[in-house]
Amino acid sequence: MHRARCCEWISSNNAYTFSPGDPAVHLDLIGVVRGSEAAERYFDNLSEQEKDEKTYGALLNSSVRGLLKKTLHHMEKMKHKVYASSSLAYNNLMALYKKAGELEKIPEALSEMKTNGVAPNNFSYRIRINSFGERSDLVGMGKLLEEIESQPDISIDWATYSIVADQFIKANYKEKALTYMKLEEKIHGDAMGYNHLISLYAHLGEKDEMMRLWA
Repeated sequence: MHRARCCEWISSNNAYTFSPGDPAVHLDLIGVVRGSEAAERYFDNLSEQEKDEKTYGALLNSSVRGLLKKTLHHMEKMKHKVYASSSLAYNNLMALYKKAGELEKIPEALSEMKTNGVAPNNFSYRIRINSFGERSDLVGMGKLLEEIESQPDISIDWATYSIVADQFIKANYKEKALTYMKLEEKIHGDAMGYNHLISLYAHLGEKDEMMRLWA
């Protein structure tokens, strides 16, 4: 039996009493299998006690898969109930803005995040850097990376440096791109990371560096 159907069968037949965290799991499964509208209907039928941070968060995740308007609506509810206090909610919102092509709203969300005392993490900044890349704003991208590097509590991963290097390669700024190849220091044996690095060096025509990495 499918996990979502199994959950519903168990619930409707009173074969199991859900613990406080289970409605959020159930809601997420419904969202994956039946879509955000079905997840919203399930949420609406929850008791006020069950509408907590976990179920609001699960509903937001489901909404991210659907329409931007609904996501914003639920985000406002979370803010009102002081549940939007983690980077996850804002990251989901920024990812949806990116998917919807509303790149100009990403910096607004990041700024609001900081204003509300929610610390951006690596993924938050990566979404913002991606938005700079899609708008070909290399100056903004470089300044943001400098801002991130100055923060001792943020450890930039290789994927972020890879995105920046790739954008400068596409713009034919070879020397500038090479300064961001420091992503090698962040790979730590990650095969995917090495594949990205080799690909970047290939686009730069750096055969010696490619051979060094292959060796």
